Amino acid sequence: MKTFFKIFTPLILILIIIIISYNTYQETTRHNSNPITLIPKNSTIIFKCNEPINLHKKLNKTDIWSKLKSIEIIKIIDNNISETSSFLKKKEEIFHDAPLYISIHKVGIHKNDILYSINFTHKDNTKNLINLLFGENITEYSYDNQSIYEFKYKNQNLFATTNTDVLCFSQSKILIENVIKQSRKKENLLNDNNFYTSFKTISKSAEINLFLNYNALLNSINMYTNRKRDKIHISEWSASDIRIKHNIILSSGFSKIENTVNNFTDILLGQIPQEINISKIIPENTNILLSMGVKNPKKIFERKNKLLQKENKLWSWEKKIKNISDSNHVNYNEIIKTLEGEAGMFYTPTPHNNNEVFCFFKSKNSINTSSLIQKLVTNKNSHNGYTISYCSDTEITGNIFGEIFNKNTPYFTVIDDYFIFTKNISSLEYLIQNYKAKNVLAEDISYKNYSNYLFNKSNILLYLRPVKNLKTLQSMLEKKYQDYLLFNEDSISQLTGLSLQISTRKDLLLNNISIYHDQDFKENIKEEWFTQLDTTIRMNPQFVKNHFTKDKMILVQTHSNILYALNTEGDIVWKKMIDSEIIGNINSIDVYKNNKYQAIFNTKDQLHIIDRNGDYVDNFPKNLDKETQKSHSLFDYNKEKKYRIMIVGDDNIIYNYDRKGKKVYGWKYKKTNHKITNKIRHFQIQGKDYILEENKSAYSKLLARNGTERVTFEDTTNFTSSEIEIDNKGTLYAITTENKLWRGNIYGNASTISIENMRSNSLISVNQTDTSQNITFSHLENIFILDKDLNQKKNISLEEEIININHVENLLVAQTNNKIYLFMNESLLPGFPIKTDGFINISDIDNNGKLNIINSKDGALYNYELME
Repeated sequence: MKTFFKIFTPLILILIIIIISYNTYQETTRHNSNPITLIPKNSTIIFKCNEPINLHKKLNKTDIWSKLKSIEIIKIIDNNISETSSFLKKKEEIFHDAPLYISIHKVGIHKNDILYSINFTHKDNTKNLINLLFGENITEYSYDNQSIYEFKYKNQNLFATTNTDVLCFSQSKILIENVIKQSRKKENLLNDNNFYTSFKTISKSAEINLFLNYNALLNSINMYTNRKRDKIHISEWSASDIRIKHNIILSSGFSKIENTVNNFTDILLGQIPQEINISKIIPENTNILLSMGVKNPKKIFERKNKLLQKENKLWSWEKKIKNISDSNHVNYNEIIKTLEGEAGMFYTPTPHNNNEVFCFFKSKNSINTSSLIQKLVTNKNSHNGYTISYCSDTEITGNIFGEIFNKNTPYFTVIDDYFIFTKNISSLEYLIQNYKAKNVLAEDISYKNYSNYLFNKSNILLYLRPVKNLKTLQSMLEKKYQDYLLFNEDSISQLTGLSLQISTRKDLLLNNISIYHDQDFKENIKEEWFTQLDTTIRMNPQFVKNHFTKDKMILVQTHSNILYALNTEGDIVWKKMIDSEIIGNINSIDVYKNNKYQAIFNTKDQLHIIDRNGDYVDNFPKNLDKETQKSHSLFDYNKEKKYRIMIVGDDNIIYNYDRKGKKVYGWKYKKTNHKITNKIRHFQIQGKDYILEENKSAYSKLLARNGTERVTFEDTTNFTSSEIEIDNKGTLYAITTENKLWRGNIYGNASTISIENMRSNSLISVNQTDTSQNITFSHLENIFILDKDLNQKKNISLEEEIININHVENLLVAQTNNKIYLFMNESLLPGFPIKTDGFINISDIDNNGKLNIINSKDGALYNYELME
């Protein structure tokens, strides 16, 4: 017996352990059925929410989600998440910590619907479970020997079924029927090799796991658009982990890459991820970039052709290529050998097209590639040192790298070994100008911030700006769906980047999707155009009347002393060499009194008048009586075009000329002993003319038309170099060397007032309307605004010391060494500050009721239009 027990007791114990283990396994199996096995295989997206009870709370703690909720469809999703989280929390004893699966399915020709699937623990029968969850008023149907329950929940008709320990519910009865059908099948998503390869890479620690079928999703979206497309073959299932941070949502995971080419991503097999450097070439306002990293273009070419063959498109493609090759005697296989790096396309707003498409590829050596495609090239032009040519293969990028890049882009230029193609010459000129001015995407602050979350190398990069593309996407939807993409533009303006990166990892593709919220981002002011001139600009842009177009011409001189005239579109109308630097302003004058205007200006020793065609008026330029360092002044006292041109000579005498450049008879001005510091200015009060002769003290005078003294001031206060300001009542304002505000009037009265924070290095500007008056002065980086009673009403601090302030209409303009700030009602306008080289001017150049800022930046001249 002892021997028996010694032998059989361990065996019995082992048997008991096996039985317990088996029962535990059975119990575990029973309570851990995977909902994915019940999800119909036609799903497009599956979200596995690992902590569904806390999901809504976590999302709404982040800035990025609060901004996304301003899009109508996201707001609806957020409400659904809130309802679902609340529902699961109330029934926590049934669902415990089970993950919630949310899947989207096509349930009709023009309809998608959502399926919710979750594990539960409940020992009572199914109907009692449904009653417990959703209430008593339930209708039961039988479908394929399995129950479907219909009920109302929160004013919605829902349908539900269970299978083992999985509850599935939806607003679609068809979808619940499909769940029952799926439960009868041996094949499910976990049997799908493509899905399962991705599925096994997910992490349960992520807030959400995302399973995405690119093909199904894109083809499903097709039902909502007003531009139907052929069936798309991009990629199948990918599985990724979503992590939600304060300012970014990141999704990272894997998809399978096939040796047999079934989808576009399969052509990447064997390709090594590459650096995407096209961002260093393309304009900073690019809205969409799709770039493919290419190490072996020949292999891409071959696998792309296999995809065409699978789609029954190879024969027509080969025929097209043969026709091009035969007629032009080019060899595409030889061209492909010279390529390496990147290929793709991007969409950029240009002055002539709000969404211009460009295609591109990169060569190892542009000279070799150019020689091989030479017979495709005609009609060469030149722009800013770059050649623009016409290519007879108008879809060359797509013909080499795949029809996804098939765009009609016949014109091209070459920049740093990148061959860049587009539809018209002007768009390439815009590209070249931006590149030369270093206005490229890689230098854009918002892109720099976002690129910190991007991999340096990838095989595919799709980057877009959400706020710039939502309107386009909305317009592509059928009208009945467009309301789902209603959004508050201000709320999403800081969503600066949305991207997809795909990179090869042996037999897998690493997929990274991210959307970024940049809380420091400020929308750039609308850029109408910019023009690159021969050298850098040396003066503030000036405006003169163009009697022919009724607009204003923009005149500006560069350091090479060339005077350029540009129209309101930024096109150079004419250019003219001037003997020396233009001093001060350029004004409009009607020399012949025939309503045809010319430009008048002076250099140090000459007076110039040039007509709208860039030709001198007869007898001009005229030599000045004395050289000058100051700008001319042009007065038209009674608006009768009886012009007076005044210039302060280096001898401290004010010279007065008529419109023909002759000295005015009867000018009785007497030379002053005090150095005149600024150009002469004129104003009129109650029908009387006053001419301001300004110097650095209260010895400044107001003269009559004939040059005699009209007003003098008794005190001897000294002024700083800040220009005297004049309001519309004829009151003069200046800052004294004793840090005070000086005021004088047309009656010869003057006083000084102590103003807090005013210093001798302060700058001053007076803005007066019919109802109010503001006196604005600066000190270092601070702006102080006083009311008409000289009480301080507003302080504004900038980041740098202010070098100039002035008012244009109702705007306050503040300038630092490299930035311009515009304020309205003491508030900084959206899009400001903007960069500057220091030369700016503001006017409505095209008479459309909107002010334009003409600004020199990075050596180019820019036009920004302010909204009304």
